[in-house]
Amino acid sequence: MNILAGVLWVLGSGFKALLLCSVLALSLAFCSAALYVSHRIAFPPWHDPRPGSSSLTQKRMPEAWAGFTLDPYTSLGLQFESVAFRSRSGRWLRGWWVPAPVEPPAPIGVVCVHGGGRDRRAFMRQSVLFHRRGWSVLLFDCTGHGTSDARHRFPLGAWPGAAITYGTLEWSDVIDALRYTYERIREQAQRSAAASSVRIRVALVGTSQGAVSAAYAAAYLTRRFEQGDGAACPPVDVLVLENPFTSPLALFAHLASHVAMPVARYGSRWCFLRHVVRFWVMTCTTLALFRTGNVALTCRMLAKACEREGQPYRCAWWQGIATLGQLLSVSLSLSSSSSSSSRETPPAGGFDSVAEAVQALKCPVFFMHGMKDWIVPYKHSVQLYKAANEPKELWLSAEAGHTMMYHCEPDTFETRVCGFMERYLRGSM
Repeated sequence: MNILAGVLWVLGSGFKALLLCSVLALSLAFCSAALYVSHRIAFPPWHDPRPGSSSLTQKRMPEAWAGFTLDPYTSLGLQFESVAFRSRSGRWLRGWWVPAPVEPPAPIGVVCVHGGGRDRRAFMRQSVLFHRRGWSVLLFDCTGHGTSDARHRFPLGAWPGAAITYGTLEWSDVIDALRYTYERIREQAQRSAAASSVRIRVALVGTSQGAVSAAYAAAYLTRRFEQGDGAACPPVDVLVLENPFTSPLALFAHLASHVAMPVARYGSRWCFLRHVVRFWVMTCTTLALFRTGNVALTCRMLAKACEREGQPYRCAWWQGIATLGQLLSVSLSLSSSSSSSSRETPPAGGFDSVAEAVQALKCPVFFMHGMKDWIVPYKHSVQLYKAANEPKELWLSAEAGHTMMYHCEPDTFETRVCGFMERYLRGSM
């Protein structure tokens, strides 16, 4: 009897130990997967910056860029100038200036903003269309992309370090690019006889993260102009947004859900596993928001949503978390040696969501989105289109994926996008 009891005790202890090890292993896998995915969101696999280098990366080039990965002259036969200009944070932003092909040049410029992890070549093919119409084009790399200077990694630099922030900090680079474009076109106009009567017009074109950065920048300039402080950089005249997302929260939650989809399908019959998948998606989304410096911004957005819905307690809850997130971000920044650069401009231009920025716009806005885009679903552009003021236009392509509008439908792109830009850039000249 004692022997049997001993055997049962050993078996029971072994089962408990096995159960404990299984729980620990699953917890480790849960946390490791969430950390890895959130890290990949902050540092995409194709992100290969080369600050100060004389050449751009040739690794992990998208299919649409095939044959167009060198420079405007080599790939397209366009004359260009390699340029560099300082941002307000003191970093050098580098790019290509493609001047207008006619003399005297038209006082019209187009500033193109690439997506997260990519570089100035995102709009190099489209620059031919703008150049053909006599417009000057600026293709540049945002901070931490291409050959532009990058933020220092934390803790040497302010939080979130060198991570991509999905427009929350990159929008400031767009303001600097717009100022540079105005200066270049103003210099061109001064060489012509009608310089005093020329009105400079600038269009802003962005894709993915670049579209969000462009929306923040355009809305920021609109607000400054309404406050009587738009002399240094006037508001943009036309805004073109390709596959923008409504908020980092919505984007990160979608990406995490996409990663968890195989497990979610298997676990659809198990209630417990469904809850585990939901909790993992929430954990991964929260980590990604923290890693990209978007926690306080997202909490303020949720607080405003609760306030609109008449939920004061939830509103106070999110406002409290937003305050804590802001204090944590400030404390992390103060612990670094370059904290001042992160506080020179308000995150996201002072807006708490992309929809809020779009609602503040007064310029014509063109939205376009591929219906096969699995990274940013096309419903994001539909929601932003509904929030925008007139004049506005929406183009949904049934064939295009993420950032593939021109690649899949080049003729339609020229007809609709360039036609929209031409209508408002030349309409009042």
